[in-house]
Amino acid sequence: MGQMDHYDNDFEAAMLKDTSAYYSRKASNWILEDSCPDYMLKAEECLKREKDRVAHYLHSSSEPKLLEVCFLVAIFPAIWSKNVSNRVLHS
Repeated sequence: MGQMDHYDNDFEAAMLKDTSAYYSRKASNWILEDSCPDYMLKAEECLKREKDRVAHYLHSSSEPKLLEVCFLVAIFPAIWSKNVSNRVLHS
């Protein structure tokens, strides 16, 4: 068993799952309550905070995985949702 196996399989996997659930809940509220610019500012702040978290507390190998989770659950759905809404409204 490699040195990082426990980190990868036990800690990191659970952390990524919990992070995804957390930002999914946050993003669901933001998309209902905030304008697109405000939403994107909050999403950017999340990315910054997660980068800082990696720098201070986590192994550097977690950064791309963590940022991908943030992008997929917080940023991408907003972009998709806003684009679909704009297309429907302007059709």
